[in-house]
Amino acid sequence: MMKTALKVAIGSLLAVGSISNAMADFGGRVSGAATLTYTEASNNGLSIGDIRIVAGNDDQRRAQFLEPEFTADYALELTYRVQNTDTRLFVSYDHFSDDEETLAEQVSHLGFGAAFSSANNARAEHDSQEFRFGARHVLHFGNRFDMQLNGFVDYHKLERDVFEDVRNGALIRQRHIVDEMRGWGPGFGAQGRVQLMANNPCWGLSGGANVSLLYVDNEYVQTFRDETGAFENNGYSHVNPQDSKSVVTKVDTHLALDFTRGVKSDMANFLLSVVLGVKYQNINNALKNTNTGWSSAATGVADSDDSLHVANPVDWGRMGPFLQVRLGGRHA
Repeated sequence: MMKTALKVAIGSLLAVGSISNAMADFGGRVSGAATLTYTEASNNGLSIGDIRIVAGNDDQRRAQFLEPEFTADYALELTYRVQNTDTRLFVSYDHFSDDEETLAEQVSHLGFGAAFSSANNARAEHDSQEFRFGARHVLHFGNRFDMQLNGFVDYHKLERDVFEDVRNGALIRQRHIVDEMRGWGPGFGAQGRVQLMANNPCWGLSGGANVSLLYVDNEYVQTFRDETGAFENNGYSHVNPQDSKSVVTKVDTHLALDFTRGVKSDMANFLLSVVLGVKYQNINNALKNTNTGWSSAATGVADSDDSLHVANPVDWGRMGPFLQVRLGGRHA
């Protein structure tokens, strides 16, 4: 009986030891990164308003623009290095959200004809979410240059909301536009890193680009409403085409300075990496044109002098600096 108990105890200890070693080995090849981004939408101003042409008064051509602003946001990533290789599996999430608002006066807007609008409040909101999972493989060329090849599946959801509140005395008109793109597809890319000092491998300069080909759904909804006046509660919500589908290309590039070193103490043995850089991203034909002209037919007024124009689809992207901190096991 005693021998059996000893065998069970020893077996249990060996099993626990094996599991602990396996867990330690697994943890030694895992890393996690948190990135602080400070980016803005890459357009040079979102045009808001209908351009109404009134004979003899060119001032009625005036419009306004919502300038993009830099916004702090975040990204997260988790990687796992395959044992005895320079291949890493990864999953990442990148979030961006901004909100721009402007108040303009004496701007013709939403069909307020020969009389200028006395107040025009417009707000644009963007929400961008990116998910990626895939693999990276590092190739070594000499002692000071590495090349990283990426392959992944990319999912991107982008939404732009535009809210307009226009007042002319006691008359109030409102318009809300939702422009959304969401889709997924394959992506690939490459990144090079050069060790800046021959006797100090910690410092490096890196740069690279990724390209994705996304199959997306595009949705567009526009609603208009007269809040006061003779046509109170009149409006439309039929400017809502059937969902359309398209294939778009997405490109993101970056240039960064990084510091990476191993940290060893009595408590732990891990890798620490700090990266400071700048990024740029662009998605071609991502959104339908937002500046769709106001339709006075909704209020029963002839629209012979309204400028109804729908421009081409527009690109969307973001750019700005980022700071990334990565912690990982000694073999990550």
